[in-house]
Amino acid sequence: LARCLLFEERLEFGPGLSTPDAADLWARDLTGRLTVWVECGTADAEDLVRVAQRNAGSQVHAVFGDDRRLRELCDQFRGFDRPRKGEDALSIWRVEPALVRALARSEARRQVWTVTVLDEHLYVEADGTSLEGPLARLDTAAARAGLGVGPPPSSEP
Repeated sequence: LARCLLFEERLEFGPGLSTPDAADLWARDLTGRLTVWVECGTADAEDLVRVAQRNAGSQVHAVFGDDRRLRELCDQFRGFDRPRKGEDALSIWRVEPALVRALARSEARRQVWTVTVLDEHLYVEADGTSLEGPLARLDTAAARAGLGVGPPPSSEP
């Protein structure tokens, strides 16, 4: 889903679980310079800032479909004593968790999706089933304030 959301011509999958310090998705220009770095589902604020600092001019994204993990990242940014150099290159995305859960229900190894991003909304047709949900893009200032993060978990069973 993140690949569809952030698609550009050179965007490709990272090396995978065998290389934990690598991006889930990334793009490089013709000279090999990193232009896009994407973390999906979990991310560390220090690591995101470090990637942005070491790769001037690159876009660094974190995409979440789980509010708990998004809140954890926001808490990390709140823990910084001041904004860090490179934070302006960071974008944090919140995909509606119910949409992600609905897409994850399919056990098919191969799926056909049609994804449309319109303003702050995602529309997905997955193997003939239509799904949709809101999409929020946050910068680090909004993340520190907790804006765009879903409701806190319910304490009820």
